[in-house]
Amino acid sequence: MKRATLMAAGLGALLACLVAMPASAATFAVNTTADPAGAGCAGGTCSFRQAADAVNAGPGSGDTINLPAGHYVFALGDIRFDLPVTIVGAGARSTILDANLASGVLYFQTGSSASTLAGVTVTRGSFGGIYNEVNLTVRDVAVVGNTDTGTGAGLYNNTGATLTVERSTISGNTAGTVGAGIYNQGTLNLTSSTVSGNIANTSGGGWEAGGVYNSGTATIVNSTIAGNRADAGGGIDASSGSMVNLKNTIIAANTATGTGPANCTSSGTYISQGNNLEDADTCNLTQLTDLRNTAAGIGSLQNNGGPTDTRALLAGSAAIDRGANSGCPATDQRGVGRPIGTCDIGAYEFAPPGVTTGSATAINTGGAKLAGTLLPNLRDSSYYFQYGVTTAYGSTSVAQGGGAGNSPVGVNVTAAGLKSGTTYHFRLVAVNAEGTSFGSDATFKTSVFNGARLASRTLKLDSKGRVRLRLGCPSTTAGSCAIRAGIYSAKGKLPASLSRVGGDSAVRKARRLGRGSFSIAAGKTQSKRVRLSRAGRKPLKRKRTLRARLLLTTRDAGGNAKTRSFRVKVKRNRG
Repeated sequence: MKRATLMAAGLGALLACLVAMPASAATFAVNTTADPAGAGCAGGTCSFRQAADAVNAGPGSGDTINLPAGHYVFALGDIRFDLPVTIVGAGARSTILDANLASGVLYFQTGSSASTLAGVTVTRGSFGGIYNEVNLTVRDVAVVGNTDTGTGAGLYNNTGATLTVERSTISGNTAGTVGAGIYNQGTLNLTSSTVSGNIANTSGGGWEAGGVYNSGTATIVNSTIAGNRADAGGGIDASSGSMVNLKNTIIAANTATGTGPANCTSSGTYISQGNNLEDADTCNLTQLTDLRNTAAGIGSLQNNGGPTDTRALLAGSAAIDRGANSGCPATDQRGVGRPIGTCDIGAYEFAPPGVTTGSATAINTGGAKLAGTLLPNLRDSSYYFQYGVTTAYGSTSVAQGGGAGNSPVGVNVTAAGLKSGTTYHFRLVAVNAEGTSFGSDATFKTSVFNGARLASRTLKLDSKGRVRLRLGCPSTTAGSCAIRAGIYSAKGKLPASLSRVGGDSAVRKARRLGRGSFSIAAGKTQSKRVRLSRAGRKPLKRKRTLRARLLLTTRDAGGNAKTRSFRVKVKRNRG
């Protein structure tokens, strides 16, 4: 009995431990864009709706749904989540969630607290795009082209809920009454995002907030709210008792079709945290760093690179370098690193290319490879190097395309035609639509050009009247060594050099015994033969050794020239 009791107690303790252990989160990989109903992804097919059913049937441990690129058209109404979930698409431009104008798109209900939606487009919801009752983060998402006959066509954030929107675009949504882009009754955190082209009812009746309607607490940082329309408060409406905090944000080009203000209605409280820009004076921007009645200088909503569309700052925009670096997000909406100098106001960072001058390698007597690093900042960029003997440079390499990516790329060019033994300055320069950037100055020194080397000063005459020269071209030579050789008698003045054009016929101070021309690649040593003239061979018939002088004029690919003379012995072979 005692043993049985102990076993029972042990089993009970084990079961208690198992119950206490948290269930592990599951990951569901969707593999079809079709929309079949079903209770989970146990079979071979896993649709988005089936994955949602699996999440809702799970233990609530925070499952993940991976959505590959594709156009997901909902046939069975909106998709709802009762438990925490992370939904990850392949990017807003390639993963499309489409309600086909028959229902809402996504509904995060009370039990799905602490959920995340990333990398998708939410579109064509006829009862709004996203309805939220929990703590929801929306990141790198496009909420576009949704409608609702009432409020919150794009995103609806209910009382008590927290909605965090980062690096996203809310555009082209239409509400029958209030808050076409975002309708917030809880807590809204809007960062590095664009709210543009949303329309609330403009037929009269004082309907408000084409962009953002707030009856809770909204904090808007480095965002752009522009081009929205309503009967009043086309940009933002803060209802009585609500609060809107604004920092580094653009509110501009919004429209009120009635008698109300175009950008912000003022029944609630607007608190400026500084460095905002409004093209009117309706948003209570009271800080010294705020810009009121100032044109924003922004482009239309379009693909400027990055996961979602943005409204770019145009050259000369008053928003450039007028934000606060304190609290400035690490990237703009597109993912471009910020600040570049001083943080810009709005969701977009005006970004000339980033450049870093690197080092010179493969240095030789007439050239070098110049290297650096280019960051295009999501704009088509080109680059070139400047180089010269001073910081005025004077020479420029041919411009080359650097792409439009958002990651640093190594670039290089080869500078040729340089003087040997000379210090050169160089720097990398890059250009895109938003400006020209100059790298720091760097230097290198070309190798000294000493011309061809003679391996042996004893030249042997063969039976055909030729002598062999063992010649070497230094490895630091640009290209190859172009060599002209002249063998002269031991007496008399040698010519200054042996040029390629005109030869040495104009100078006959010393009697020439033979000559030849050769080419030897850099770093190579080769044997070359020079035929002696009859006058050169004649003395060797009487004696075995003839004292002579060898003159070598060498040029490299950079046009550098070096002439060297050697005292040599010409020996006749025995026999």
